[in-house]
Amino acid sequence: MPTDAKHLLIYDAGTGAEIKRIATDDIRDRVSQSKTGDDSTVPQAILAVDKNQVFLTGGSSLYCVDWTQPVENCIVWHCPFPNNIAGRGFVTADSVFVCIESGTDQRKYGQGGLWRVERVTGRRKESYPAKKDWDEGEGPGNVLGIGDQVIVAGSKRVNIYADMALARNRL
Repeated sequence: MPTDAKHLLIYDAGTGAEIKRIATDDIRDRVSQSKTGDDSTVPQAILAVDKNQVFLTGGSSLYCVDWTQPVENCIVWHCPFPNNIAGRGFVTADSVFVCIESGTDQRKYGQGGLWRVERVTGRRKESYPAKKDWDEGEGPGNVLGIGDQVIVAGSKRVNIYADMALARNRL
């Protein structure tokens, strides 16, 4: 959702007919008025759309928006992080995965990593690496899930986690 976009357009996949047009300024205004949102956390990218849910990221925030609701009630949940989201996240049936930059401020060290957010509630459930920033040679980037592999394509390298259960064991 580029900052210069005027509308979020919802189309019927079967017919191509426009179902709804939501002014992006209305969504951004709604986020800015919430007690946890501000101008640096307004939605800037669409991660996924599934039925009536649209998953958005911006700055250090992850949002779930119900596009069928009036704009004043459209935010289902907001998940803030202490550091910025880096790259594109990945949405599954029960989770949203996003990469968070390592902290540059001493108060924010140990907050980076690949985070799993519960899709229904927006609660942060776990991260890899656990309770610390990225390990040497790892870093944030675009997340892709393929079968039993999770791929993080960062700016310096691509990391492939062949079994998320193994990564969870290190949590």
